[in-house]
Amino acid sequence: MPVSTPHHYLRQLGLLLALVLSAALTAPAQQAAPAAYAPLYSDPAGAAARPDRHLVRYTLRVSDTTLTIGGVRNRALVTNGQLPAPTLTFTEGDTALIFVHNATHKSISFHWHGMLLPNKYDGVPLLTTMPIEPGQTLQYKFPLVQHGTLWYHSHTRLNEQLGQYGALVVYPPRPLPTPDQVVLLSDWTRERPWEVLRSLKRETDWYAIKRGSVQSYGGAVAQGFLGTKLRQEWKRMPEMDLADVYYQHDLVNGQPSQQLSTARPGQPVRLRVINGSSASYFWVQFGGGKLRVVAADGVDVQPVEVDKLLIGTAETYDVEVTPPAAGQYELRDTSWDMAQHTSLWLGTGEQHPAPTLPRINYYQLVQEMNNMMRQMPGMKMGRAPAGIPAPAVVSAGQAPPPPGPGMHMNQGQKNNMDMGGMGKPGGMDMGSPPQPMAGMNRNDKKGSMKAAPLGTFVTGHRQLQAAYPQETLLDYTMLKAPQPTTIPADRPVRTIHLYLTGNMFRYVWSLNNVVLSNADKIAIKRGETVRFVLHNTTMMSHPMHLHGHYFRVVNGQGDYSPLKNTLSVAPMDLVTLEFEANEYKDWFFHCHLLYHLDSGMARIVHYAGDSVRTDNPKLLARFVWQDRKLFPFAEASGQSQGTFLQGGVRNSYWLLRQEARFDWHGDYESETHLQRYLGPKQFVAVYAGADFRDNSPYLAPDVQKRDEQGRLQNSKDFRRVACVGVRYFLPLLVWSDLRLDTGGKLRLQLERQGLPLTRRLRTDLMVNSDREYTIIPYYILGKYVALAGSYDSDYGWGAGLRIIY
Repeated sequence: MPVSTPHHYLRQLGLLLALVLSAALTAPAQQAAPAAYAPLYSDPAGAAARPDRHLVRYTLRVSDTTLTIGGVRNRALVTNGQLPAPTLTFTEGDTALIFVHNATHKSISFHWHGMLLPNKYDGVPLLTTMPIEPGQTLQYKFPLVQHGTLWYHSHTRLNEQLGQYGALVVYPPRPLPTPDQVVLLSDWTRERPWEVLRSLKRETDWYAIKRGSVQSYGGAVAQGFLGTKLRQEWKRMPEMDLADVYYQHDLVNGQPSQQLSTARPGQPVRLRVINGSSASYFWVQFGGGKLRVVAADGVDVQPVEVDKLLIGTAETYDVEVTPPAAGQYELRDTSWDMAQHTSLWLGTGEQHPAPTLPRINYYQLVQEMNNMMRQMPGMKMGRAPAGIPAPAVVSAGQAPPPPGPGMHMNQGQKNNMDMGGMGKPGGMDMGSPPQPMAGMNRNDKKGSMKAAPLGTFVTGHRQLQAAYPQETLLDYTMLKAPQPTTIPADRPVRTIHLYLTGNMFRYVWSLNNVVLSNADKIAIKRGETVRFVLHNTTMMSHPMHLHGHYFRVVNGQGDYSPLKNTLSVAPMDLVTLEFEANEYKDWFFHCHLLYHLDSGMARIVHYAGDSVRTDNPKLLARFVWQDRKLFPFAEASGQSQGTFLQGGVRNSYWLLRQEARFDWHGDYESETHLQRYLGPKQFVAVYAGADFRDNSPYLAPDVQKRDEQGRLQNSKDFRRVACVGVRYFLPLLVWSDLRLDTGGKLRLQLERQGLPLTRRLRTDLMVNSDREYTIIPYYILGKYVALAGSYDSDYGWGAGLRIIY
């Protein structure tokens, strides 16, 4: 028997450790695919072709830097030194092992958008995953149980706008027949993201001026839409707009344009188009022919050929294109406000650009919205109805409840109902209300009702279709799953009505009139079929994203309804999505427009009855606090007759405002108000404050009011009072203000701020029962500066410069 040496034992021990480590890394725990979502997964034969699971490792290092893109310089968050973050590629069946290191000075995070993975790795800081603090490294490890085009991005503050996003591609086990290319779209601004949000809260006109979307009275008269403009303001509707923010550049894979020189004539290319922007939609078109849509949000669909498609924020589409001949053919991605575009050029040689899309006629959009509102008396602009139905839970076979508030069934709606699923497992006969679709009440020339495709109303879709009448534009009703996506019928159905609500004037976005920080969780139970009925009461589209799940879009395709994780809900639209509740713990549901999310349009979906509770009340309070942040504002006008100042701070419900006026003779006025907005539309506000003024030094003695001791008494020109008041928002966007002060004085005041005369010319107006009045016309030179003139009943005529912050 041979004698064993110490070296022999060490070698055997090393081999044993290597075997154990190899087994641990290459054979992770299997995660079963939910039966209801079979189309997300490969067929069993494909899975059997790869019995081994590969560990694919990435290390991502996030750091601060400054980048210049297209001549625009700004702070950026780069991952491994690049923007966007590196494209992560896997094959279904792999195990991802990702190390994220924070080399910045603040906390960061990464959310794996569209990925089905354990809750603790979802990447929403303080909700599912702890934030990655400066200097820390967080490990993510999860199996890849699906394939498709996905992406990953920050869920911390506004970091996504700074460049913290990247593509994530999971290939099927069998090789694809065509070469593929990631087309990651995004937006780039010279402003800090916090300043963008502060400006939106400030109600700046600058972004609309730069986009060319201002709807002024002068423009309305010139284009014959004066009546439309008056009706819009009489209904207290804000200016119609498609986008919130003006961006200096749209980007494709981090650049204003890019070339794919490997594309060959006659050879199809699969383009994985990802909208990784913070707040932009894009019209996608190809200069060499049609787009063949083969997947949406990473899930295969039956191929459909279109000429143009509108991709909402956070959506992904796989499209196949074929360069018809030698040359460069443009894949043009135009922001849906038509302000700018980005290009991917396929091939080499002579350029063949895609068409330049026509500008949006915003007055026409407003007219469409006015028509829509006339035909939908039950829909309240910007707010949910008073009686929102509680979540309804019914068993299979039970009769559905009656339609919820604001829903009025007509023939156009009947034509758009998902009749293919009626009476079948997963159909719409179990607790579902009627399903009106977008544009359901549009008038044709004869005044009858005609239904428009799902998701197309007031998005510029109609104007584009009119400009290209022979072309096919993608809408959700065209998407059809290649296999049935029905959910088993032997489970209870929970129907939840969610109204997308908000106040565009103050930039507050909510669900069911409540921002995230004031809302309860949406409670569901494992084993249910959950239906979200989404009513968009606002004038903007909202891309709604559900973490950790894929849902069926009820789009008229019956059993073959497509699966998505993000759905754009158009203005005045009502859509239904449904999903199998097959997870645990808490998941996020929110609008993916970054600044809407940060302003409150979100909810936490909670699996009730979990045996293990993981939520920490303190951490949860920090998580939902984001919509309570305070934003400062200020304005200073230096004019020939005096100085006019105002400033303060505001958030979703509160406003602290200080106003001051003084001239060069020592006259002054100062008012301070702490104001609380009330109601779902915030058309009512109450306040308390103080009023100090002294405009008396140069008044004639017989005009001055004095007591027996010769002291000045409270009057229009001299005050030392506290006051309380109520403000109400009137038609034509006029604020009325009724206040009572401690001297017993009652005052009524009317104000109109920013009356748009032309694209850049505005006027502020004020009159009150003290016979004071002010007219302040100003011409906007830049975001922070304007030329201003004024006439004030106390201070007279003047002109000068206005600084706006």
